Amino acid sequence: MTPRPTRHATRRLRGGWLVGALLFSLVASCGKTDPAGGNGETHFLSSCTESCGEGLACLCGVCTIACESESACTVPGSTCLDSPLSCTEAERTCDAECTDDAGCTALGSGYRCVDGRCRAGEPKPDPEPEPPEDDFAHCALAPATTCSREAFCELVNCGGIQFDEQGCARTPCENDADCASDEICLPLSSSHTGRCEPAADGTCDCSGGLAVVSGAFCSPRDNPPPLDRMCDGSSELRFAAVVSGGGMVPGYDQFLKPYAWKFLLVDGTCRYYVSTDVSGEIRTGTLSATEELELSSAAGWGSLAAWDGHIDDSECLDGAGERLFGPGASAGCTCGCDSDAPEGLEAALTAVTVLEAEYGASGAPLETPLRVVAAPPDWPSQKPIFDWPLEWPIADIAEDSLYTLTAESGITLEDTEDVAALRALRDEAEAEGETSGILFVRDDDDTVHALLVRDLLPEALRLELEQRISPSE
Repeated sequence: MTPRPTRHATRRLRGGWLVGALLFSLVASCGKTDPAGGNGETHFLSSCTESCGEGLACLCGVCTIACESESACTVPGSTCLDSPLSCTEAERTCDAECTDDAGCTALGSGYRCVDGRCRAGEPKPDPEPEPPEDDFAHCALAPATTCSREAFCELVNCGGIQFDEQGCARTPCENDADCASDEICLPLSSSHTGRCEPAADGTCDCSGGLAVVSGAFCSPRDNPPPLDRMCDGSSELRFAAVVSGGGMVPGYDQFLKPYAWKFLLVDGTCRYYVSTDVSGEIRTGTLSATEELELSSAAGWGSLAAWDGHIDDSECLDGAGERLFGPGASAGCTCGCDSDAPEGLEAALTAVTVLEAEYGASGAPLETPLRVVAAPPDWPSQKPIFDWPLEWPIADIAEDSLYTLTAESGITLEDTEDVAALRALRDEAEAEGETSGILFVRDDDDTVHALLVRDLLPEALRLELEQRISPSE
């Protein structure tokens, strides 16, 4: 019969079991390395000078493990690689190659690529973008932009009226007195008024920066930039070609032709108004894009600013004066151009005359009110005589003489039926060869009157034209 252990013996057995378990745990822990510290913080591939966490050695300044094969490298993402030539502490160590920070993600977070090897540490912050080179530092007046000059000038008209060839802003002005002595003040109907910033795609973004706001800028007098596009979308008068008669002008011509002997006007919508004879008739139409380019080329639109101010002083009997007008610029000749005229001006005046005739033939009659007046006839009796077509007597608009009429003589006729009837009468007279602008009509008591009928320009356009022709008035 086996004796039962005493209480002291039981205590000794329990104590021996605990000691054995503790020794087994220690032996097991010595047989396996863990590159992570006990608190879970990894030191693998971190920089070191002396020692590293448990299971790692400081080899050539990096916490790692010396190895001979892949099996020694238990950290996911690591492999057994040759040590750098400068390292003499181990031929091969557990390491990880990379080309960028993304190549180190298999090791876990907090690794970055340094000289082709992954190293522990916070990812390198993105470098602060270098401020762009200021392409406008040399400008006396820099444009409102942080874009490069190349990108900015692709969007705006560098070398034009508002910005010079380098993209520098030209000085705003109201007239020539605001500019230097070698500059002139040129207008621009659509100017950049906002700020331009670099866009994500490398272009320049001036969203909302272009407004149809008129302005004017100082430009070199000897080499001014060309004017902007003739048809710029505005309602303003953009171009005018006028021919004024020379010598004494009788009253009836002053009434029929108060603006000029002949004219061609074009506004910013490409609507044109043309009068090519003495009849007082104005025809209208809209230029196509092709016709706009044709007229711009023929009229020397791109050179008009450079021609500005040339009006020769030739004197000749009853000589006609021809002038071209653009925004802030005009030039012309009298009795033909003299030898001092700018190159191309005479050819432009001739070419515009040809286009005037074409536009007059293809244009439609105006639908505006008429100015009408009558006077005693002073013409040969063989002229065709027409019946007065209106219900009220022609004597109501009769003046004393054809020769004392002025532009303001007579009345403005607005009744649409009366206007249509007198335009039809004028067309009938022209069909019979009467193009002088003076019609002969008979009233109910067989009295013959000389009748003059003139188309009226839209009021805003008339005022602009008068200001261009006589700016001092």
